[in-house]
Amino acid sequence: KQWKRVLGIVLAWCALSSVCAMGAKGTETKLMASHIAVDTTVTKYGVSWYQPKEYVSYRIWVDNTTNNSMRVTITDPQGRLRTFSVPAHGNKSYVGNGVESGTYRLSFSSSNGVLSGTVRVRVSDVALS
Repeated sequence: KQWKRVLGIVLAWCALSSVCAMGAKGTETKLMASHIAVDTTVTKYGVSWYQPKEYVSYRIWVDNTTNNSMRVTITDPQGRLRTFSVPAHGNKSYVGNGVESGTYRLSFSSSNGVLSGTVRVRVSDVALS
């Protein structure tokens, strides 16, 4: 009867202990670190953020509230450009994985010059999809 009690306590401890669970699986689980680097409105002036060294990924999300498609240009710290389009009254996300540290800049344009909407950038220390 005593051994059942001891076994019950050990099993309960293992069920609640991540150390025991990780040891049983032989793997480690790393919690993702991320934060919102940008959360603002789209303007003709664009926006920038600093990508820290330990954050290797970003996700840009743009919501376009105009009647025309919007072109978004990403300039990385080395001056390389990437672009994507956001449809009229739509939204689009763009993911960058394995990116370098430094200042990134977003610029926005449309065929008639009208810009309206929101932009958000999340940086992460793990690859995003």
